[in-house]
This record gives sequence, C-alpha cells and structure tokens, in this order.
Amino acid sequence: MNVQDDTDASSYISQLIDSLLRGEINPSDFGIEINQFSKTMTRNLFRDSLPRFYSNLRSKSTTVFMRYFFNDAAYQDNDLWKFVDYKDFWVQLLNFHDTVYTRDMTLVDVLKFFEENLFFTNNRPNLSYLEQKVIELLDQQPHLLNKDLAKKFKVSEKKISNLMGELKNKGICLGSSVDYLALDLHEFFIFGNSSLQDDRAILLKKYVLFPGFTITYGVASEKINGPSIYTVLNKKILCNTKILTMGISLKDWSSHPIRKPEVSLPVKEQERASFYLTPVSKDYILQLVRNCETDFRRPNIKKIADRFDVSIRTLFRIKSKLKDGGIIVPRIILENEELMSLFLISEKELVEFYNKVPYIESYEVQDNEGNIKWLTILSIFPNDFNFIYKKNNKLVDIFQVIEKTILNQIIHNEETLLQLNQKI
Repeated sequence: MNVQDDTDASSYISQLIDSLLRGEINPSDFGIEINQFSKTMTRNLFRDSLPRFYSNLRSKSTTVFMRYFFNDAAYQDNDLWKFVDYKDFWVQLLNFHDTVYTRDMTLVDVLKFFEENLFFTNNRPNLSYLEQKVIELLDQQPHLLNKDLAKKFKVSEKKISNLMGELKNKGICLGSSVDYLALDLHEFFIFGNSSLQDDRAILLKKYVLFPGFTITYGVASEKINGPSIYTVLNKKILCNTKILTMGISLKDWSSHPIRKPEVSLPVKEQERASFYLTPVSKDYILQLVRNCETDFRRPNIKKIADRFDVSIRTLFRIKSKLKDGGIIVPRIILENEELMSLFLISEKELVEFYNKVPYIESYEVQDNEGNIKWLTILSIFPNDFNFIYKKNNKLVDIFQVIEKTILNQIIHNEETLLQLNQKI
C-alpha cells in the first residue's frame, strides 16, 4: 500500500468511526466494514477521535473498541465493557465526550453516567436518527426549506415533508417567538380562575396545574389592570435540541462543572424595533403572528386572508417584514408528551436552567403595584423531576402542568381570583 492508499484508508476509517459515534451506521455493519483495515491504524484513529479524555479513559475506551469490533482477546475487558451491548453506547460515548466530560471527573463519575443513561433510564423521546438531525439543523438554520433539508440528508422532499408532519404529531415543530410589545400588544398572565370580561383580551392559553391552581396567558390590544393580572415585561424562549435528542439529564449537567454550551438567548439588549399597526390591521396581524408562533412556515395565511378580507400577498409581505425586523424569530417549539412540563414561580430569573433542559419559556412579569416575578415553564425528562424539586422547592413554587389548552376567549366564571402573594 503506497502513501496515497494510506491516506485514503485513513480518511475512510475516520469517516466510519465518526458515523459509528454519531449513530449513522449500525454497529454490526460497522464491524464488517472496519475489519477490512489495519488494526493498528484503526486503533490509533479511534483513540485520536476522543482527544478530551484523560489518557486512562481514552485507553479504556480504545481497548473496549478493539476487543468488541475485532474480537481481539489480547485486549482485556475493563469497567466500560459491560456497556457495549447497549445499542446507544457508542453514541452516548461521543455525547459524554463532547458535552458532559471534564478533566476533574473520576472513573466512578464516568461509570455513573453510563449506568444512568443506559441501564436505568431512557431519557430521549422516541425520535429516529433523521428526525434528530433535522431538528438540530433547523434549530441552527430555521430558514431552510424542505428541499434544502432533502438535499442535505440525500432523501426526497416527500420524505422530509412526511417527517415534518410526524415531528408535529410528536409536539416538535418549527414555530417562532413574537415580540408583542413591538406591535403595541401586551402579554399577560392571570393567576387563579378569572372572571375577567374584556374584549381587548384574546387568544389565551390556560395552564391547569398540580397542586390545584390555574394560570391563564393572553395577549391584549391594551394593557389590562387587575389584582391578579401580571404584565409580561420580557421573555426568553429556548429549545436545546442537543439535550433533547441526546437525552442529557439535568443531573449530568449539575454533577460536575462542565463547559457552558454555546447558545445565544433571545434577549434584546438593544431598543426594541417598532411596527406601527392601524386599528384595522391589528386583528389580522395578531392572528398572523399567533399562527407563526405554532407554525412558522405555514401560518394558514389563506384562512386569515378570507376571514379579514385582506390579500394573501399583503400578509406574506407583512410576515417578511416582521421576520426581517426581528419581531418574529423562528425557532423550534416543543410540546412533546414524553416530557414532563413544570410551571415555576420565583423571585429571581432561573438562569441556571437556560442551557440545561430540553425546552424553557421564561417570563419576567409585573403586577399593578410594581412587584416583579419570574414565571418559568420547563419541559424536562421525567426522571429529572425529583432532582429539580428537592433542589428548588424551598425557594421556588413548583407545579406540574397537567393540562394546557388553547382558548379562543377568556373562560368566564365567578370564582375569586387568587393573589400571587398568597402562599400556594
């Protein structure tokens, strides 16, 4: 074999190893492919693919790799050997290396990670490999069209279209966040069962919580005052797709001082952009942005056009202008039933959750007297609930969301509103 042959073989082996660690190739197929090449070259390339591991852990990982795929008894089994028969072991090995591992971890810490993520729990929602990759790519480049995704993953547009439909059925879709203040609209929360009757308040979302409590979210054309009404001053919405698809438990993040993921939060440091709405346009623009929140690509523009007697071209032009002005920001929206939803009420912003849970909505709110609260809605892996509750329940009011219903108007009843400062 000449130098060029060595270079070609090295490149192909590296691609195979990368495919194994990313779950793109079945371990059985990988074993057949890799046995065509030099053991020494393969061992060195695999070892070099895990540069962050300390030497002992890198050596153990390489030993397990060689013993498993080359059936080489000269490599002694070690503490990691018991994990290799789990189908996700190689994917979790790269996940651990890239995201969780730090040099101060002991071998006990390492083994604990694999025991929790392979033996005892299966955090990840039931997503195919292609679904995971599409979600992660759309999170980074939300403006990609189906044809772009099809070209990227070398599949048909029809397959991507069907996949997007399946993801939506699973509560994962490309929606958007909306800066309502820039549209001179006001977001608010009502605590307790509301008897509010106000035509200015529309398009509400009701959270039924456990223990028994109800919170309602809405948007109004003007600021609405009331003893249990809290106006939204600022909000942050973030889906951490890598955590969602890899199933990284909050306990994995909290056990060690790990590297902070490079995630930019939708915080507006600069002055908000403004977009003037005429009284006539306010209703249909509100419908448009609400539709974009749940489906950025297909916000049912024709239905809005028919209802409000406005042209489809006008609505598309408005959508484009709102997007370019940063008033509508496309992002992955998550309402997956395999995850647990929590509603937290706190005195301070819970920044420690921003990069460590699959999905978070965080609202800074203010009552009529100027009191500030933070309302945080988390989507978490169910096995993280006890960890969160034990760590935060003395400082934060924690509720489980047991029902979330989109409402077309406020539910009217005569029950007394529950004040926020009343102990829950």
